[in-house]
Amino acid sequence: MAIKWESREGCAVTDNGLTATTTGYLIPAVSDTSKKTGKWYFELKWNNGLAEDFIGIAAAGVTSYHDAKTVLLYRRNGVIYSGYVNETGPLVEFSTSDIMGISVDIDNNLVTFYKNGVLLGSWNQTNIKSWDGVYAYAQSGTSSSGTSVTANFEGPFVYPNPNGTPLEAPSLTAVDGDGNVALKWNSVSGATGYNVKRALTAGGPYTLIAGNVADVNYTDTSVTNGTKYYYVVTALTSGGESAASNEVSATPAKTPPLTTKSELLRVTMLDSSERIYNVTSAEAEGFVAWFKRPLNTGDSCYAISDAVEGGKEYLAFDKIISFKVWSMKK
Repeated sequence: MAIKWESREGCAVTDNGLTATTTGYLIPAVSDTSKKTGKWYFELKWNNGLAEDFIGIAAAGVTSYHDAKTVLLYRRNGVIYSGYVNETGPLVEFSTSDIMGISVDIDNNLVTFYKNGVLLGSWNQTNIKSWDGVYAYAQSGTSSSGTSVTANFEGPFVYPNPNGTPLEAPSLTAVDGDGNVALKWNSVSGATGYNVKRALTAGGPYTLIAGNVADVNYTDTSVTNGTKYYYVVTALTSGGESAASNEVSATPAKTPPLTTKSELLRVTMLDSSERIYNVTSAEAEGFVAWFKRPLNTGDSCYAISDAVEGGKEYLAFDKIISFKVWSMKK
């Protein structure tokens, strides 16, 4: 069952249960489901401009940020409230544009706060495991009004989930071409996309050239022939990014034109000498047709280009013992 804010008197729940709006500071927003073991990560974002709010965790039945069974971050100055107040915390303000991440390690009594994906700090509270249930909690600290907060309890998260299971790193291969490098990697279980990164030196630093690629292949066309490039790929999920794949390198280069001289012709003469010519298919067919012509017809000599010495060599019909043709096509 998906975790939502609990609908209660004084607390209106909208947005499929993810946005809670309270009417006063005596009425907190509390998740409808608790966590009792393991790790939990969720994100919270305010929807109003008030600067007197608290966010964090609390035990069942808590209705005040003064309660001992709370670990709350005060929006106005970043002080941690557990009981009445702890004079510790990041000591920095948070605004409606900030997304606050809260990671709870229940088994180790540890609460960690993040602002827009940046670690603010971790706090040990020795009583969390004894609460028999940890709830998400938000409350206004202003007596004249409530608060509105939107939660992201189960992802996909805006910022990496530090409690997520690490993804397997992809295995990468590269094939260089003319003005491009074709990259291919294996599909990673659980991945929602892939980041492709490139560097001009082995080991990086790498620059992101394609983000959240849906396929397991990518062709880099923003390359220069003759330049060596180094690539890695990472897998993505709502919980974050995997380690980098193996590094591969590729040097794109202009493809040389295919030669039209696709046949080898070897001619054995009466004196046992051999002549070898690199010829086109048409030239080989012409020589064969000339040699097999009816007796006493056509020319007695055949002119053939000499690829080694240049010019043409004239072969006399009655000086030839045999010949052989090989194709160099693959």
